[in-house]
Amino acid sequence: FFFSSRRRHTRYISVTGVQTCALPISITGQYYHIMGDAYYYKNDLKKSTKYYEKELDVSKKKMDANQLIRIYFNLGTMAYDQKSYRKSVEYYQESLKLAKPLKDNHILMQIYRGLAKNYDKLNYYNKAYDSYKTYVTFKNKFYKIKSGEKLSLLKEKINTVELEKKQK
Repeated sequence: FFFSSRRRHTRYISVTGVQTCALPISITGQYYHIMGDAYYYKNDLKKSTKYYEKELDVSKKKMDANQLIRIYFNLGTMAYDQKSYRKSVEYYQESLKLAKPLKDNHILMQIYRGLAKNYDKLNYYNKAYDSYKTYVTFKNKFYKIKSGEKLSLLKEKINTVELEKKQK
């Protein structure tokens, strides 16, 4: 497979070894992400982590905050699954630094949940409590918004049906 582009190019890793190919950075990052996911689902956490770290290196060049948040979050999850709780906290904190300004309740909720689980494993119960409390706050905000949207949609449907009945 071959991609031609004037954008920055890099190398990619195939299952058989290192290959040189004209892949734009964004496609290379996607490749690493897909490989990280594939190895995660095969329960090969070391290889999965390796690919997520490669994705991070590539993505830092692009400085895409949303992508970096996701990568740090994935690496935090990998570290937790490998019982590297301190490393997991570092990754989650990096993700949190980037996510706070975006005010995305869903990702903030997930990050605080990850932090709470790690702090609990590290016996930092005060931090675990605070993180879990923040997680619950964001969870309530997130689901309140989702519930509010659903209620609005249902109310709109009710009004439409009632209007149609009146018109008949």
